Amino acid sequence: MALMTKQALRQICKDHKLYMTPHLNDKLYCNFKGFGSIGDLEEYVNLGALFLEGNAIDSLEGLPPLSQLKCL
Repeated sequence: MALMTKQALRQICKDHKLYMTPHLNDKLYCNFKGFGSIGDLEEYVNLGALFLEGNAIDSLEGLPPLSQLKCL
């Protein structure tokens, strides 16, 4: 299983042509990456949508308090 790391999240931002500065992103496409758990999202404080479909995540543990999050 893949780990959701800062490096993996930066690569996702690069692949989807999102901002490389985490707090500027309002959405993050982490779907179908093989992640087993949620982690390293603390800097993504302005996320309104977090796409996690197609991963092996069985718990929301590791999800920081994202006050703008409307869609998970």
